[in-house]
Amino acid sequence: MLPPQLSTDLTSLNQDADRAALVVDMTIDDSGTLVASDVYRALVRNKAQLAYNAIAAWLDGSGPAPAALSRLPEIAAQVRLQDAIAARLRDRREDEGALEFARSELKPVVEGEGVKELHTETTNRAKTIIENFMVAANGVAARFLTERGFATIRRVVKTPERWPRIVDLASQHGGSLPSAPDARALQQFLKARREAEPDTFQDLSLAIIKLLGRGELRRRERGGNRASTSRSRLARIPTPRRRIGASPTS
Repeated sequence: MLPPQLSTDLTSLNQDADRAALVVDMTIDDSGTLVASDVYRALVRNKAQLAYNAIAAWLDGSGPAPAALSRLPEIAAQVRLQDAIAARLRDRREDEGALEFARSELKPVVEGEGVKELHTETTNRAKTIIENFMVAANGVAARFLTERGFATIRRVVKTPERWPRIVDLASQHGGSLPSAPDARALQQFLKARREAEPDTFQDLSLAIIKLLGRGELRRRERGGNRASTSRSRLARIPTPRRRIGASPTS
């Protein structure tokens, strides 16, 4: 665990406080294609602390605007823009065969010094904004490092050895997949099942995730010696601080 001075102060995007950061600057066109990018140092100032669930409810029209958005209309406009850009990025990723699963996690509810209960957290529209930006930022950072000759550690997603079992599972749910691994076909199957079987989609997602297997971390040396040329390879950078409403100030 990081010391509190780091985790809750110096590396936290506290409201109205300047923080030194590395910014991944991306220009996205109307089709969701990255047309320009850069990585640079900047001071970042978070103008409002916003909660995922409250923002998701507001975006979906099922809840009121958080007080900070009423106070700062420019932040509301920025969140709407981020939502639109994230949707373009998601659609582009789906076209390229990115797999979208139902995901949830248990979050402890702490009361006093103990855990009162476990609450199931699921993804929502606000979280999806950050997820799509993080995936795009990972790609920019990987290319930035590679172009400058730095060694990197990449997560390689191998071709699933248990693909026939995934094909069989798809057929049990009314789908059809080709005999050879096909990410786009699997994504289309998952998308159809999410719409047709929302109540059981999480169980289906977990089953397919297990059959896909784990990725491997591989080092790419300086000079470009590659561990893999698979398009499903992802380069990892430290998780960006996730805060809607933060913006570079210099």
